[in-house]
Formats: sequence, C-alpha cells, structure tokens
Amino acid sequence: MKCFIHRNSDAVAVCRSCGRALCPDCIAEVGLACACKNRCESDVARFNAMLTRGRPGLGTGPTPPFDYFRVIFLMVLGQAFIWFGLYFFADRGVNWFFVVMGALFVLFGISQYYLNKKMRSFLVNQKE
Repeated sequence: MKCFIHRNSDAVAVCRSCGRALCPDCIAEVGLACACKNRCESDVARFNAMLTRGRPGLGTGPTPPFDYFRVIFLMVLGQAFIWFGLYFFADRGVNWFFVVMGALFVLFGISQYYLNKKMRSFLVNQKE
C-alpha cells in the first residue's frame, strides 16, 4: 500500500480519522493512534478522549447498579409459566412443559440474583 500524499512511498499506518494510508513523513502520533499530520490530529485526539471516558476501568467509577430488573423479570416470567401450566389447562390436567420451564426461569432468576450480589461485592472490594 502506498501513501495517500506521497504516491512513491510505502504506507506504514492508517489514519484513525479518515482512513488514509500514511508514510512516515505524513504520520502524527496522537496517543496510541496515528493521524494525518496537520489535518486529522484534533479529530483523533477527541476520539481518543471519548474512548477513554467511555472505557470504565476495573474498580474505578461508580459500581453498576444491582440488576434487579432482570431478576424480577425472570421470577415473574417463571411464575407466569408455572401458573399457566397448572391452571390454564385445568380441564386437561397439568401441562408439565410449562411448569418445568417456569421452574427453570425461577431458578435462573435466583442464580442471577446471587451472581449480581457476588459481582457487586467483588467490585466494591476492588475499589478498596
């Protein structure tokens, strides 16, 4: 691949902003990224800053909230399946498929509760 500006030079990098191939004379290093010299440096610097702000480090920043919504959803869904299996087909007997699926949803909800609790304590311990 050849440089976008110097057609006779081999490219050694690609600009993170515009995607042009760059030779050693055209490269501006911005952090760990490469940019077009005097052209895309500010764009790449803003992009790097945005990535740095959006990348939470382990144990830095606020801990993620306890994911109660997923646990509550799984438990309610499981109970609905169990109710559906036991009472909806009352004239034909118990529909064991729905009862088993409901029990699996409830068990999965319980496991998610304990997993979230364990993850929260892990993150709190990492901050210390």
